[in-house]
Amino acid sequence: MKTLADFVKETELHSMSRDAYVQRYRDRPPLFVHLNGEIRDEPDGETVQFGTLVLDPRKNTSRRNPLQSPVYPIEKHPARNSFGFFITVGRAMNNDIIVPCPIVSKFHGMITRSAQGYAFADYNSSNGSLLVDARGEQDCRPGMSMALTDRCYLVLASKVAGAELVFLEDAASIFDYVVEVSGAYPTSK
Repeated sequence: MKTLADFVKETELHSMSRDAYVQRYRDRPPLFVHLNGEIRDEPDGETVQFGTLVLDPRKNTSRRNPLQSPVYPIEKHPARNSFGFFITVGRAMNNDIIVPCPIVSKFHGMITRSAQGYAFADYNSSNGSLLVDARGEQDCRPGMSMALTDRCYLVLASKVAGAELVFLEDAASIFDYVVEVSGAYPTSK
């Protein structure tokens, strides 16, 4: 699994100006950055609900350097599943975006793309989903499509302080986010 630091190194983000980076990577897919990343293998306070591990949100205190956060490009992987019209999200290995978090459902939801942009729909997951954007917090009801806007937060398994993902919709947003979280500015070339 790639981290944000791996992504920065791979794309040489710190070695070019914002304009050069945006020009070079304008066709790359958007990203999710998994903010709260790794959840301990044996968390305190675990229970089972609907066959899914549920964690006590007060126990999930893992913190790390933001550049160590896993990243997930939002793209289709045809070899993983036969769902041709949408990108699947969940913890099972046959999803297009695999979120290795025990409280995320095996098939948690799906992402679609249209002329208006990207949208997420919860697929009746055990622990729900929440979208946080400029309009505030919105529960993602099963099957209801919610627009993903730049820098919005998608919380998978939101009922139990689940996986927090931030959506970065384009190269400019990715560049700005990395500069912001790293506290360092790239050198201009």
